[in-house]
Amino acid sequence: MNRYKFLIAVFCISLLPQLSLSQITSSLSIRNNQVLVKLKTKAGIQECMLQNSIDSAEVLSINILKKSRDSFEIIKKIRWEDRTGHTLETVSVTPDGVNWTIEITGDDKSWSRPVLTSVQWLDSTGIDFWTTWSDNQTAEKAELWQDPFLTAPLNNLELKYGGADHLSRKAFVIPVATCFFKNKSYAVSFMESPRDNMLDMDLLTNTDGTITYRHTNHRINAGNKVRFSMHLIAHEPDWRGGLAWFYKNYKEYFTVKEPMADVMAGCASYSSYEGDLDEGKYKKMAYSINWKASLDFPYMSMFLPPTKTDEEKWMKMKQEGVTIGDGLTSIKQLSDYSERFFKKGFYTLSYFNVTEAGSHVQKNMPPRKAVMFDDLWKDANDFVYYQMRDAILVPPDHKFPIVSWDWCTVMDPGEPKFQQHLLDQAKRHIEKIPASSGICIDRLDWLRFYNTFRDDGISFTEGKEVSSMLSSWKGLMKKLGPLMHRSHKVIFCNPLLRRIDLMEEIDGIYDEFGQHWQSLNLCSQLATHRPMIAWTASPADFKPNPDVYFQAHLYMGVFLTAPVQGNDHTIKPDAAIEEYYLDYGQMLLALKGRKWLLQPNVVTITGSKVKANVFEVSGSKVLVPLINGGDNEKVRILLSLPDRYLARNKWRVSVLHPGSTEWELVADVKPAKKVAMDISLQRGCAMVRID
Repeated sequence: MNRYKFLIAVFCISLLPQLSLSQITSSLSIRNNQVLVKLKTKAGIQECMLQNSIDSAEVLSINILKKSRDSFEIIKKIRWEDRTGHTLETVSVTPDGVNWTIEITGDDKSWSRPVLTSVQWLDSTGIDFWTTWSDNQTAEKAELWQDPFLTAPLNNLELKYGGADHLSRKAFVIPVATCFFKNKSYAVSFMESPRDNMLDMDLLTNTDGTITYRHTNHRINAGNKVRFSMHLIAHEPDWRGGLAWFYKNYKEYFTVKEPMADVMAGCASYSSYEGDLDEGKYKKMAYSINWKASLDFPYMSMFLPPTKTDEEKWMKMKQEGVTIGDGLTSIKQLSDYSERFFKKGFYTLSYFNVTEAGSHVQKNMPPRKAVMFDDLWKDANDFVYYQMRDAILVPPDHKFPIVSWDWCTVMDPGEPKFQQHLLDQAKRHIEKIPASSGICIDRLDWLRFYNTFRDDGISFTEGKEVSSMLSSWKGLMKKLGPLMHRSHKVIFCNPLLRRIDLMEEIDGIYDEFGQHWQSLNLCSQLATHRPMIAWTASPADFKPNPDVYFQAHLYMGVFLTAPVQGNDHTIKPDAAIEEYYLDYGQMLLALKGRKWLLQPNVVTITGSKVKANVFEVSGSKVLVPLINGGDNEKVRILLSLPDRYLARNKWRVSVLHPGSTEWELVADVKPAKKVAMDISLQRGCAMVRID
């Protein structure tokens, strides 16, 4: 092929330098007993008030201390009904903005009211807004995929941290709220630390220029110090700017703990099938992982039963009464499968679940069946009621117990005995299935609930000291994460509750609702530096245009579920749709090990509907997926790569299109701070690679 079909022009251009943090200065003063922040940039001055309040609480007194030229302390005495407390705010200037911490203590009696921490811009004219949302919320309804990186004029919005349910659009996943000023000449992000003990939180925006984090269900008393740590950071006018700062300062919530996760990344299945696959075909589809479908264990949470021998068989769980194969399996059978699968170049993730137990659990505790204690595991009701009863979740608005899929019951992984059972199950996986690459944890949605029968020391709902399932998850993962990672096993999860503070020990994401664009967008923003696989349920997911469906995944850096025999409520083999998997297989393979390149304004496209994202692979290659271009459209992109790429003698530029199996080397380019390239697209798409 003619190289110029791909790359029409490559040339260096000079533009005005981007806004740097050294061009921004911050100062503090007091106005009406509140801190006034003044940000001075070459584009002008922007001012905001920092406002902290507790809903319905009366402020009895305020004491303001100037600790230094660039630091204030504000102490408030507060009262709500017959309860009292104090808030201590510390505000200080940093090289890139302002740090703001709030500590709240109460008296001997526990209470809780919503805590509101707000930034109010004094001039709200022309503010554009962005956060880590599903989309910019400008359309009331949207059937097709939306670009989550588009800004919108600051509006009246209420978004829930993690989302209210599996498919909520009104959600955000990382507490980064970015405002763009002066025709997007610079931006400021209002952020909160994921190291805080976050419980329920909402993000509220208002046309008057107010951005608010509303925290609820935090316990205020003398023994518990409620603490929130926030940052106001000025940066270049790009959504990547605030997110880049957040990543740099809180890397532990983004970083893959076990490097094998990047090695094994690829399209996946959720299949019970243990037979042979057409290896060559599936590898061309970028297929790599089977999350072994949840049909191998006798009931939920008893994933590897304590059988006397590894050859001893048990009756597998039946989904909706359906028997798979002969209905039996054993530890040896599961281990042999993972070993065979690994030798063929594929990887197994064992099913795991930390919030559910049992199968066909009865509403009321039945008589115990097992005579011997060691046999309690053989019956789901015996296990749940006679071994793990204290872990059954009983929130205030549900009858006992809560039932879930196949009439299992919801469990609290913070309860010591059940938590130890989960850790023991993980140890058995490490020991008994050595060829498995790790586990994938299902159903984090139950973490939205509170357990009224336990006390985590920080939560308070319905007038009671309770325990948040979020606390239980974090406590469990502090043990489970190191346990798995010491053995070089990965931990993937199916979030459903999408929050960055839950991701500290997570190596990858397999999103069960990824065929829905809002879930795809939300989860992928949790996976900027870890692999992600999206659910694909059936050929209907590809309508009305399979190219658009595949290209949205390329843009978000996400693998698909592959059409594999035995898939459980995911796509089955289908000759017509498999052609698209083969057409996009090489482009998806290129994403293996990708990390989002969060340098502000790293790529720019003007005068076109084409969209571009930028990834880095192995710290040395750059990938630029171009989508949404229409047939044979040529597009000009402007790249501004990090300084480490400028030290090279040349950049080798290659292009891959849908349907191609080989990269086309099209040019060697002299590195420069700004490089423009004219790229030709096929089926509206191209992947540009720079080595």
